[in-house]
Amino acid sequence: MIDLVLGQQVKAYNFSNLDQASVVNGSMGEFPVVVWVDVDECHVYLRQVGDQVLTFIIVNCMDIDPDSATRWNVQRGLRLKRSLSGMDFQPVPRMSVFDWARDSCYPDTVTYQP
Repeated sequence: MIDLVLGQQVKAYNFSNLDQASVVNGSMGEFPVVVWVDVDECHVYLRQVGDQVLTFIIVNCMDIDPDSATRWNVQRGLRLKRSLSGMDFQPVPRMSVFDWARDSCYPDTVTYQP
C-alpha cells in the first residue's frame, strides 16, 4: 500500500491497482493529485500548477498533460518541455505501511478504487 497524507486526509493506494494504471489522476478532498508508478518506484504530486489543474496520460513512454502539451519528468516533478514555463510540481507526503498499522493511526483512511 502507498498512503498519502495531506492535512487531515489519508488516502491509500494498493500497488496491484496502480500496476494496471501507471498514472492515476485523482484527488484528496480539494487537492488534485497524480500518482505515478513504475516497477520499483512511485511518485505523487499535486497536479495543479498555478490555477491550472493538469490531467496526465502516457504517450510514447512520456508523461504528458494533453491540454498544455507539456512533457514532465515524473521522477523529479519537473517540467521538461513546452508551456507552463518555470512551473514544477509540489510532492505529496507518502508512506508505505501495512494497512492494519495505518488503520490504527488513521481509521478514516479512504482507499482508491479504479
